[in-house]
Amino acid sequence: MAKREYHLTRHCVGEGCHDVQIYTYHTQKDYHDALRRYANQPYHCPRHEPENLQPNSPPRHIIITCEHPDAKLFPNIQDGHYWSDGSGFTFGPGFNAEAEDFPIGAKIHIDISIELPSVDTEH
Repeated sequence: MAKREYHLTRHCVGEGCHDVQIYTYHTQKDYHDALRRYANQPYHCPRHEPENLQPNSPPRHIIITCEHPDAKLFPNIQDGHYWSDGSGFTFGPGFNAEAEDFPIGAKIHIDISIELPSVDTEH
């Protein structure tokens, strides 16, 4: 006899969005743990994530800092250098950075702004 599966369906809260995320759990405990974990976290598909850029997005300044991980927050992580985004390696357009190559406290500053082309009414 096949074991029962428990399905959790989450719908994107973006206006008019039909994106759905489906999780499958093999135990009721895991299913109920997930219900509690996601209870106050509405699902946003990648297009509706707050970080998703839109033509009218305001400029953003992001700082990623090289640091030692907090052992209380990350008890299973190895000692070493990590970026504040949680990884030992970070990247973006035009850069790659291994945290071990930088001293603790080093910061990567990322500036993001949108520049739209001027509207040309003639073709």
